[in-house]
Amino acid sequence: MDVVVAGQGYVGLPLAVRAAEVGHRAVGHDVDPHRIKQLTAGDSYVEDVASSRLRAVLDTGAQLRDRRRRRAGRLRHRGVVLVHRRPVS
Repeated sequence: MDVVVAGQGYVGLPLAVRAAEVGHRAVGHDVDPHRIKQLTAGDSYVEDVASSRLRAVLDTGAQLRDRRRRRAGRLRHRGVVLVHRRPVS
């Protein structure tokens, strides 16, 4: 199944990584291009996801993308889309 996770922070990154680990085609999107660059280099900043674990799923074909360059309509073909939004205080 295709799984898209919008937001690659402390909730989204572990979700995307786990989806890839259990065999789904995972795509993680984020609006921060620096975050995507860091993650695609295999460098995790999330405590629950070791960099070695992130590199392992990237090696299987999991993708991380800068969401600013994508239209929401392009996500319609995916099986599952998960979005986590940080509460605004």
